[in-house]
Amino acid sequence: MCIRDRENEAERYDEDSLKALDLTSGAAGGFLVPEYYSDMLLQPRAGAAPCIALGTNMPMGDMRILHFPRLASLFNPDIYWETCIPGTTKTESATPQFDRPYLQLQNYYVLWSITHDLLKFNNVGIDRLMIGWVAAAIQRELDRLMLVGDTGDGDPYDGIINTAAVQNIALLAPGTLTWQDIRNIRRYVPSQYHAACRYVMNQQAENACMRLEDGDGNPLWNRDMTGARPNLIDGYPYIVDNQIPNTIGGANQTVIMFGDLSYWLQGNGGQEIGMSEEIGFKENENWYKVVGYADGFYAITEALAYLEAVPVA
Repeated sequence: MCIRDRENEAERYDEDSLKALDLTSGAAGGFLVPEYYSDMLLQPRAGAAPCIALGTNMPMGDMRILHFPRLASLFNPDIYWETCIPGTTKTESATPQFDRPYLQLQNYYVLWSITHDLLKFNNVGIDRLMIGWVAAAIQRELDRLMLVGDTGDGDPYDGIINTAAVQNIALLAPGTLTWQDIRNIRRYVPSQYHAACRYVMNQQAENACMRLEDGDGNPLWNRDMTGARPNLIDGYPYIVDNQIPNTIGGANQTVIMFGDLSYWLQGNGGQEIGMSEEIGFKENENWYKVVGYADGFYAITEALAYLEAVPVA
């Protein structure tokens, strides 16, 4: 801007007003910005707010208040399994053969309540949100039972690591995960399965693997910089699944699996949804019930092995 332009700009302000507007007179407009600076100051700055763009924008129009439901009892619905049918242990085979494994659907259900008022006045689509929450809870529960499960009354089937014929491999040095352990586990899975194999672990085990180096100082964890394939551990893709807890074998211990998950056979009988306003339920509430039917087992147990007692602390 030339000197003459600046002089013209200054002339637009009353001299007495300009004298009053100093940095100590904020209430009187002391922070007034001349127009020849305002456009510059109001321009977005690249990198100035890297996080706000990742939030969820809620257009509100002329609404000054947006009411949300209480999420504590809705966000994580509980999955209940009805009394398991006894004697349903699957007859898995270590090698492919004409055995008689079978799927027998077990019942699970989700119960949740919602007040009439919330349904009537909600402005966030609570019915659609609840459908999503319930579907996600069911998926997480079936995922947990696929990987872990147990033989207790609360779980209808064993899961992979509680399937008796699946190889469980001890660490070469108890209490310490090393790069040799990661490679050692592969020798327990026959090579004909390796093309579809991957590691499966929770987030804490992944963190431990990302710090491992082989004897030549090369990291076992590698990022594919082209993005053409997922990140790798010692040349194989892996899945992070936090349905694998850190309590397997003791506190702050977990497992790392290696194998082909396609041999997990799962039966899905679908879901049914019912709603009730009958006496016996809480006043002014609708109760919904989702009933589903599922079962699963790992059919070819030699296609997977896992490291046990992997420390994560």
